[in-house]
Amino acid sequence: MSAPNKKTYPRKAAHVPPEERPRWVNSSDLDGSLVLLAWGDRFLGKEPIPVYLHDSWSYTVILKGLSVLKIGEAEHPIRPGEAVLVGPDCPMGWIGKSTKARSTILGWSWRRTPFFLGPESQSSWYRVRMPRESVSRLQDLHRRCRQEVELSDCATSPALDALRTLIDTEFCRCLKTKRTQTDDSLRFQLATRWMAQHLDADKPIQKLCEYLQVSPATLKLLFHRKSKGSPFNGFQKLKFAQAKRLLQERDTSIKSVALTLGYQHPNHFSRAFAAYTGTPPKQARAQPKMANKPELPGK
Repeated sequence: MSAPNKKTYPRKAAHVPPEERPRWVNSSDLDGSLVLLAWGDRFLGKEPIPVYLHDSWSYTVILKGLSVLKIGEAEHPIRPGEAVLVGPDCPMGWIGKSTKARSTILGWSWRRTPFFLGPESQSSWYRVRMPRESVSRLQDLHRRCRQEVELSDCATSPALDALRTLIDTEFCRCLKTKRTQTDDSLRFQLATRWMAQHLDADKPIQKLCEYLQVSPATLKLLFHRKSKGSPFNGFQKLKFAQAKRLLQERDTSIKSVALTLGYQHPNHFSRAFAAYTGTPPKQARAQPKMANKPELPGK
């Protein structure tokens, strides 16, 4: 979004919240591009931020409450889950809808232009609806920024630069790309891909939890949401679909199929295959050949 026609506004490095509000302000002791961190509750009805021009890029995420962003003289209600990114040459301020207005926010001010925007964007502002997963990651990144400025050692500046890249990545993906997957969808995709690549695994569900770094309960809930089944059923579906394909290759023995899928004895495989499919392995050879691409759970 572009800035409105400009009139004369004061310019300052950044708006510093009152001392009783949670914030951190850069001093000359810490080099780097981070100017300000702000978080927690803001009472914008009683403590509005007058419209001004600032020397840094302002990032604000609204966690709770309704806030009103002023771009010049125009007012824009910003709701929980929304974020705004404002360039240094775009006049901005914040107000509340009433004197009792209260919001919970995350805020950063950085000197350098975001990596995904050009110099011409300094007089512009951007509004974006953040997915729940992005808000959660930004909360964690803000917490890590606060930890770094408290450490304030020789590694703080490069660490903050790395965190800023991750913050910009969240904004970039929400602003510049069409979001087609939730975190659950991506995790489910990773899970089914891992299963398809480890059909011979012993204790596959335990190993899958280790791979995804989730608890068995979380994995079970994920599969219930995405496939209406369990992780074990998903694994079995992939495993025996692959068994059928291998059996339909005339030069592949039942023993070879059993060993490929992690069975130590062909008889164990034959019993499991018959129990799952309703037909013995020998009979499966006579069935029409399946497509090469394995079917994923939930399809």
